[in-house]
Amino acid sequence: MMAIKRRFRDGSPLTGPPTGVDTSRYDADREDLDALIGEVGETTGTAVPTYRVDQLWRGLYVDLVDPKDISTLPKALREALAERLPAALVEDTRSVGDGGDTVKWLWRFGPTAR
Repeated sequence: MMAIKRRFRDGSPLTGPPTGVDTSRYDADREDLDALIGEVGETTGTAVPTYRVDQLWRGLYVDLVDPKDISTLPKALREALAERLPAALVEDTRSVGDGGDTVKWLWRFGPTAR
């Protein structure tokens, strides 16, 4: 799991990291994603071009897909990113509908959430 720099909305840093809170892929900003892609490149021993950050950003925030489904990224990079960028919610645990237009879902947090 990657370390995400947490900030207040005005950009000022928190005095310390929150405890007991897991991070998800949507906690990362471009700077965090750039660092992550660099880390993956070092780990795998392959150079990862800087434009991959834009492709990852677009996949996550524009196309709204899982990292393993971002087809503009090489398969090995997608797999490495999927491991390091967990989903915040992982499955629909329960759905309740009234027979009309309203449906409510109960979601389970990621595997390390309590």
